[in-house]
Amino acid sequence: MPTREYLTEAWRKAAQSESGGCVWVRLSDGRVEVVGSSPTGDGPDLAGPVNRFAPHEWRVFLAGVRTSSRFDLPVSMSA
Repeated sequence: MPTREYLTEAWRKAAQSESGGCVWVRLSDGRVEVVGSSPTGDGPDLAGPVNRFAPHEWRVFLAGVRTSSRFDLPVSMSA
């Protein structure tokens, strides 16, 4: 059985993630995989759900996040 370190070595934490709300991303078998943080917050939650995207889907999503306000939190939830 692979060790936790082996399973997580390819995961990257999103640069803008804050404590408790981190997103982890990796490329696996030609697909982008996205997971939340583990309950302890020290790595990806490998037991939780994994969202998988084709590379072009991921690029479209990132472009939307960077250029549109549709992904912004409502004013009452920010800060």
